[in-house]
Amino acid sequence: MENQEKTPIYEALLHHKDKKTDSYHVPGHKQGANFLDHKDNLFQSILQIDQTEVTGLDDLHHPSGVIARAEYLAAEAFGAEKTFYLVGGSTAGNIASILTMCLPGDKVILQRSCHQSVFHGCMLAGVSPIYWKDAYHSDTGFERPLDLDWLVQKCRHEMVKLVVMTSPSYYGMVQPIRKIADICHQFDVPLLVDEAHGAHFGFHPNLPNSALSQGADLVVQSTHKMLGSMTMSSMLHVGSSRVRINDLERQLRIVQSSSPSYPLLASLDLARKQVAVNGYHLFGRLLTEIDQFKKDTFPYCKWVQELSLHHLKCQDPCKMVIASSGQMTGFEMQAFLEDKGIYTELADDRRVLFCFSLGHPEGSLIRLKKVLLELDCWLDSCENRLSERDSIVLRLPSTTEFVLPFQDIRKHQHVRLCLEDAIDGIITEPIVPYPPGIPVLLPGERLTCEWMEYLRGADRAGYRIRGLYQDQLTSEVRVNIVFV
Repeated sequence: MENQEKTPIYEALLHHKDKKTDSYHVPGHKQGANFLDHKDNLFQSILQIDQTEVTGLDDLHHPSGVIARAEYLAAEAFGAEKTFYLVGGSTAGNIASILTMCLPGDKVILQRSCHQSVFHGCMLAGVSPIYWKDAYHSDTGFERPLDLDWLVQKCRHEMVKLVVMTSPSYYGMVQPIRKIADICHQFDVPLLVDEAHGAHFGFHPNLPNSALSQGADLVVQSTHKMLGSMTMSSMLHVGSSRVRINDLERQLRIVQSSSPSYPLLASLDLARKQVAVNGYHLFGRLLTEIDQFKKDTFPYCKWVQELSLHHLKCQDPCKMVIASSGQMTGFEMQAFLEDKGIYTELADDRRVLFCFSLGHPEGSLIRLKKVLLELDCWLDSCENRLSERDSIVLRLPSTTEFVLPFQDIRKHQHVRLCLEDAIDGIITEPIVPYPPGIPVLLPGERLTCEWMEYLRGADRAGYRIRGLYQDQLTSEVRVNIVFV
């Protein structure tokens, strides 16, 4: 076992800073000397370690020194055969993995609820997707376990080259990865798991097991989401010999910047050290505090309710979802919370999502309890005047029509039309409510009247939707399509 107390990249950056060198290389701010930050000095300390690939600091795209040692420590801590540091988020890891494992025309099984980066990877690779239909609990809207019999049949009768799945979901729902991996490997099909929201899994017995520990061949984690690294810093873990390491390295060089951020790399070092050395203790304390907070809060709420499947042991305890038992939307509850200084991960027409991590300051859960009780009182006062209001409940259309393969879309001239004029056209880019960044309509699918009404309802409800464009003069909602 290597010494997990070590942080090779961070230590090398500090050592270089202390040498007091003269810089005749990029970046142009010269460790903060040329940076318009003279009033607040917010950037100064981080600019001193914002370096480039000078002697002693290694090269992310051909590591042999401190970056190689840091990635080795991460592989050991997370249980991987090899780990790559990412400075382009899980997006870079997903795209590089798909480009590595697939050739144009290959069949890939993936969930429709995958992150948009998975679909972008499939579009770049020119693969033929086979969609694994997601099912949802009617009372909570959370994902159900995927259909394993369907997977067996597809792997048996189709020449599948890769299976891609998301676990946990944005709302913390965990899929039966061990069973899925066993089925994939029975047919010699690699499994890629987008575990962006599960980098903390496996570091305490009351957290779900990690995808790597359950047999996944490739796992992408957003270390910045639920652990302590900086935004955009992530890791890509290789779990088996089914992955061609040399090919993966080449694809990562293609999709990631040739000028990677050293502060991001160093933050991965520090996040790995924290969870490897103290994760068990820190998560044990956090989970105890969360459990006590819920016991002290929700029994005293009339309208605020927690949506949970924790009793089924398939949900991340670091995610909490609330809804109103009345007619208040998640967007309205989120606005109330923000007025009180509580900013949440996301809201939709029904729910509000909270993410707990090791970074919560002391007393924050006491303040959250107070504000949730205030929210409950506010909902009680609002309910009478809302009783006549139509409830806003968005339901995805039950059917989609896939018309045009990814690789054929660019062969056609696209036009941007208002939704009514775009009916029966073919979508050219993902339609993505964000967050969570999960497409509801994919390139190559037909825009029907049913889908138009759904998108109009989502726009009215308050969703920010990538792929829809607001005309500045007419306020019309427009979309890019082709007609074939």
